[in-house]
Amino acid sequence: MKDIIDATSITDICDKSVCHWLQPVVDTIVFPEYYLFSSTHVKENIISLLIVLGVLLLFGLIVEEMMKRIFRKNEEKYMWIHKIFGKVIVSFLLFYSMKIIIYFIALKHHSF
Repeated sequence: MKDIIDATSITDICDKSVCHWLQPVVDTIVFPEYYLFSSTHVKENIISLLIVLGVLLLFGLIVEEMMKRIFRKNEEKYMWIHKIFGKVIVSFLLFYSMKIIIYFIALKHHSF
């Protein structure tokens, strides 16, 4: 678990030869606390991930409202796109929430 918490790149977690070409895109998505905020401490990681969660939630709500207006006349297409978009946003929200929970557990163990 400590290796996963201390990882700052996808190449730290998986085989370097396989993940090396995915690194620039995947690292920004999987580790935004390091690549967008340059966090170095567990508390900073938690705060930056909470910011990412808030921005992602706001983005999801704005795009959902835009989709309602764009697909006002085509209800079937709206429902199909809304279902896929909802699953993508929820998966990102759950992923970052789980990372926050893991960082809280790590913070609790590091503080004693």
